[in-house]
Amino acid sequence: MKNIISIILLLAVQLGCSSEERLENIGGRTSLDYSLDTVLIDPGEELLFVSGRLYQSDLSPDHRFLYNFNHHDHALEKIDLDELRLVQKYPFEKEGPNGTGDFFRSFFLLDNDHLMIISFPSPAIFDLNGQKLQELKFQGIGTGADKIGEEQPFRVSMHLPEENDQYLGYVRDIEEKSTELMRVDLKEGWTKRISLPHYDRLKQFELQYTDGKSYMVSGPQTFMVWEGGKILLGSNLTNEIYQYLPEEDSLLVRSYQSQLTENAKTEVPATEFDTQQAFIEAIVQVREEISFSPPVWDENNRVYYRFSHKEVFEEQDTESFEWPTAANAEVFLTIFDEKLDMLAESKIQDLSMPPQKHFVKDGKLWMFVNVEDEMGFARLSLELGIEPLPADGIAPQ
Repeated sequence: MKNIISIILLLAVQLGCSSEERLENIGGRTSLDYSLDTVLIDPGEELLFVSGRLYQSDLSPDHRFLYNFNHHDHALEKIDLDELRLVQKYPFEKEGPNGTGDFFRSFFLLDNDHLMIISFPSPAIFDLNGQKLQELKFQGIGTGADKIGEEQPFRVSMHLPEENDQYLGYVRDIEEKSTELMRVDLKEGWTKRISLPHYDRLKQFELQYTDGKSYMVSGPQTFMVWEGGKILLGSNLTNEIYQYLPEEDSLLVRSYQSQLTENAKTEVPATEFDTQQAFIEAIVQVREEISFSPPVWDENNRVYYRFSHKEVFEEQDTESFEWPTAANAEVFLTIFDEKLDMLAESKIQDLSMPPQKHFVKDGKLWMFVNVEDEMGFARLSLELGIEPLPADGIAPQ
């Protein structure tokens, strides 16, 4: 038994040391070498749905397949990222006992064969054949101040890993403009709120326009992702990353000091507008400042990547009230180790617009691109100067 324990401890020490040594040569760098290529997806006889920019898509656990929801056909497209082709389409019904509902908002995979579709009035679990297996009723769950009510709707974001009937999401107090994290156990019927004091800044960027007849709003973006075995939360307003620890129902807050960009957006002087011009100018002001994307995990190199960007606008025509469209952008990439300590950052000169849907596969950052209405991906390969870990996670000695 002592020998077995010694071997386990030795392997743990070797893995820890080798991981740190592998990353030493990129620590503190503000410029990284990289290469870019572009691949196209073969749609066969179908027309792939690209107008949604793949924001309603999800990856299989092994990152081989991308599932993209086609709103035109109300079907799920299965893309083989190894073979770069559409391999199957799964039709879904809008109405009836297996209906998704008319107000389809998003979905996420639960495993290789099941997904949760978020729609009105209730989210539901489906299999890939379009069969509705379970409708989830969150309304009314919980007691006292933690009860989910109409005034504070719960928006589920993920199934809590390794917990059968537990879900995480945001609960929003519309009147107070406050946001909290909520954990829900549907089987036991309890809820738990986790305060997000760092999210108080969100309300400072909720821009509203009304002239008494029409109403428009532009707000910040939040995220909740499962990456690298961690539940990570944050927003596009700041480089802070929050790690949720389910065992303790607590948050770790991580802040960073960038050498290339600001660490957060600056507060706008006003949030309510009664003229189109002032509303559009405020939107442009917010988007011209730094914005942050969610981190994504590179299993091969054992690092996280995070894009950030500043959009550049030409003079806006406020009379036509067109939503502001950026002419180009400055794009940056930050690298973190598996403990979420910041390692390096770099401007990506060859990217002139903010990356859209992106993920890591086989050690490369894949970024969706629309190539003449065809689905494509720009793939960014970073020259980190480190040896990727093999599948067993132990670096060669």
